[in-house]
Amino acid sequence: MLATEIRAKISGVDRRRLPRFVARRMKRCFLPLTCVALLAWSANWSAASDVTPFLRETASEARVAGAPGISIVVVVDGQTSYWQAGTSGSADLPLTKRTLFETASLTKIFTTTLLGMDVARGAVTLDEPISKFLHGVRLRPRMRRATLGMLATFTAGLPSQPPDFQQLPLSEQGIDNYTISDFLRFVSGWQPSRALPAPPVYSDASTGLLGLCLAHLRLGILENRLQREIFGPLGMSDTTFEPDGNQANRLALGFLQDGNLAPQWPLDAMAAADGAKSSARDLGIFLRALLAQQPMPPLLADGIAIASQAGIAEPGDPDFRPLAWTWTSVTAHGAQAWVITKNGDIPGFSSQIAFSRDLGIGAAILANRDSLPLRDITLQLIQRIANSP
Repeated sequence: MLATEIRAKISGVDRRRLPRFVARRMKRCFLPLTCVALLAWSANWSAASDVTPFLRETASEARVAGAPGISIVVVVDGQTSYWQAGTSGSADLPLTKRTLFETASLTKIFTTTLLGMDVARGAVTLDEPISKFLHGVRLRPRMRRATLGMLATFTAGLPSQPPDFQQLPLSEQGIDNYTISDFLRFVSGWQPSRALPAPPVYSDASTGLLGLCLAHLRLGILENRLQREIFGPLGMSDTTFEPDGNQANRLALGFLQDGNLAPQWPLDAMAAADGAKSSARDLGIFLRALLAQQPMPPLLADGIAIASQAGIAEPGDPDFRPLAWTWTSVTAHGAQAWVITKNGDIPGFSSQIAFSRDLGIGAAILANRDSLPLRDITLQLIQRIANSP
């Protein structure tokens, strides 16, 4: 899809339902390419082009960085390619495109896409105060000014995680022990250190609270909404918060930096920020949707556009932050192109997804070890494909 078509898609969203800082900038969110040659390159890319050498090189880099197992998907103008290497951690589970991994913070982009869909359908605005959704939860004065848009851009003054939650061992962070009521009790007592909007601070608590606002304070409703409005329509049958028996049997084991097995990641009260499990197959489907290279309901397309393009500064500024995404730039054939990225990292797993509508390329990497440099590895993969002859 060309930049003009993308801009037309964004223009169809009622800007009265967006915060002033977003509406003022949405016309310019997808900047025209700095070089017309890039558009010509994207249009002339051969669908039969072989990306295998790039996938092999990327897998090798991730393995050298310490990944026991790696699963990669690349989408180039609608054509999807996969590559797996290493081990799932279990002799009974071969690595395939259907192997599930913890996606960690990639979950945030599913949650903000759902928010974007609610904005597009007119159910909410990004300026909507969160107090409207926190029935029975009293907020301290500064938190009463927090909005859905602030939660999505990490500017609501919340810490990364509740202090009492952080003090718990991983085995006790599950929702049965640290309940949604416990989380909302923290929210009720929290007072940001300054007036809102606050400077951006990356926060699981912020996205976790956003998910609960979208789901009447119930994670089950959030999971159902994600399945019904995003995963189901796209055919993402491997993506879930709570795997069924078949999915659980395809879940890779995670490894810590010291080589030991990671404890099982629990479903926690902030699962909207970190709870989704998925596969390279499903992330490939989502990449095609992000690139507008797959049929999808118009409302979902609008939600994706709002989540990835509505931000708190112009694209290219160091602090540009869409709804949980990050913009960066790469150089392809001497011209600048924008790449939109999101990373994930929890004990035992690292993940990364990135896409560029300028280039018509998207990539995602799942690995079963934490603290891997997957962002740099993924951007290098996109740049190699973009600069190939």
